[in-house]
Amino acid sequence: MANTGWAQETYLNRLVRMPEDTVKVLYIKELVDSLRERSSREALQLAVDGKSIAERIEYKRGIAYMLESIGWMHYRNSDLSEALRTTTEALAKAKEANDKSIEASCLISIAAIYFDQKQFPMAIQHFKEAAAISKSVNDVKTYGRSLNNIGFSLVQLKAYDSALYYSNLSYEVAKRANEFYILGFSCRNLGEIATGEKNYTRAIAHYQEGLSLAESSSNNYLKISILFRLGQVYILTQNPDQAIPVLNQAIKLGKEFGYRDELERSLKLMADSYMMLDDPATAYTFQSEYIVLHDSLTDVRRIEQLSVAQAKFDLELKQAQIEVLTRDAALQQESYEQQRLFTYVSIGCASLLLIFMFVLWSNNTKIKGAKRIADYRNAEIKKQSALLRESNATKDKLFSIISHDLRSPLGGLKGLMELISREGLTQEDFIKVSKNLRKNIDSVYDDLDNLLHWAQAQLNGIKSSKGLFNVRDLVSEKMHLFEEVARNKQVVLLNAVSGDIFIHADINQIGLVIRNLLANAVKFSHANGRIEVVAVQRGGTVEIEVSDTGVGMSSEEVNRLFRMDTHFSKRGTNNEKGIGLGLLLSKEFIEGNGGKISVQSELGKGTTFTIVMKNQKSGREISSMMMV
Repeated sequence: MANTGWAQETYLNRLVRMPEDTVKVLYIKELVDSLRERSSREALQLAVDGKSIAERIEYKRGIAYMLESIGWMHYRNSDLSEALRTTTEALAKAKEANDKSIEASCLISIAAIYFDQKQFPMAIQHFKEAAAISKSVNDVKTYGRSLNNIGFSLVQLKAYDSALYYSNLSYEVAKRANEFYILGFSCRNLGEIATGEKNYTRAIAHYQEGLSLAESSSNNYLKISILFRLGQVYILTQNPDQAIPVLNQAIKLGKEFGYRDELERSLKLMADSYMMLDDPATAYTFQSEYIVLHDSLTDVRRIEQLSVAQAKFDLELKQAQIEVLTRDAALQQESYEQQRLFTYVSIGCASLLLIFMFVLWSNNTKIKGAKRIADYRNAEIKKQSALLRESNATKDKLFSIISHDLRSPLGGLKGLMELISREGLTQEDFIKVSKNLRKNIDSVYDDLDNLLHWAQAQLNGIKSSKGLFNVRDLVSEKMHLFEEVARNKQVVLLNAVSGDIFIHADINQIGLVIRNLLANAVKFSHANGRIEVVAVQRGGTVEIEVSDTGVGMSSEEVNRLFRMDTHFSKRGTNNEKGIGLGLLLSKEFIEGNGGKISVQSELGKGTTFTIVMKNQKSGREISSMMMV
């Protein structure tokens, strides 16, 4: 490693002194190649610098190569949307420069993005296209990469016979050409195939050969990707003592070089190893670290999936615009040719002048019509793009709400249940860890109920099944749900609604609103607090007020309520948690039933929510209706 660092420093010192020409760009290409799998961050910065130089000297092949490298570094750093955009641009530049090797490398990067999206047939199609192109220009390294990646994709489909064929072919090609980079990944493939076929002895031999190649070439990514697979084999063969030092190396590399996917798998395997050794405390430490990283990566992957879809849509939109412009150019060229033809005819035949003018007018009308159609289509495309972006933004916000506020208590419960299922906790440990579980489960239950109603409302719209019901009875029913929680917090619940007030609305939806308002009131009340519900009949409306003497809200917080774009949630007076969908859902249900909801609050003095509903009927009117 010391020699490698010295060589890299020598390269960089020489690079500074070189003039900006094609030789310098190719020199940077050589340095980027040496760093791509050892330090993707350094390689990315060098490739960006190389692209700037290639653009200044207008070196097309150099621009294409640097773009391909930048795209691959983005892929290694799990920025799939940027990888797709950059690699697509690199592919166009490679075709413009007529460089088949770069074109094949770009196809490999695009195929890798399909692979990460689990679209394995599409990935295999692009890998095979890259193999055919690289073979035609005798690019052995890219050809070997393509074969190896075809095999790796087939492993995911459990097509082990076909995977073995392509992996062996890649191994032979790489060995003849002394391409140790490809040789190491072929060994990893062969080890994974052997693992899938439960031939663990052969798998260990392949992985150890791959590790040796990774060490000799300082390929950190290859090293970590083999280490956690080797650790998995040791666990499968009931050898956790051998798995732990291997996984420790993987965890260290993952944290040092930012290989988060491989780090996630290594942490999970480490927790499994310590469970096998009957050490639940250490297992729980690694399990907790795994859950935090897994939740974070789940958010990133979900958002990346949407970003990749958006990037694909943008590329398709750009292509559609190019096609429209091409059609416009073709129409203009056609018009020009026709005008020239009729001009020649008019010189020799003045009698055809009127015909020429008529045809010219007709063609111009067609061109204008085609232009109007093209403008209309462009406007539609832009409109659809804006709608898609707005939809993706809403989805991202909802995913963020779910992942950050709902997944945490579920993740803790999941980790505890895994340890319990393996009989690794004593009764004393269980009591200690599970003190907050009931509170979390109650919170999650209410949040899930709100989330299901929210999702149904978003998908199908608010559909109310209205009927006549007594407000006092509904409030009593919902208050009963919070009696134990209120008693534990020493909070008084008071139903001051008159028994002769009725409203005409969807009882289930209004019930959910009352439940959410009471839940918030209890959540933000101090000990010895008071929560009161009153209802007043005013002309053609009924006003229902839910008041508490709790912590209250600032004017800024009040202004942020009932809005998805400024959504927020905060902990209650006993550190209670929630995802903050209750008030958003309440507003939709109240308005869906023809009513309005408002709030008044002051910090330290409490909060009052007011619901105004129309179409109420008094108790006397109800009696007369029943008699009829």
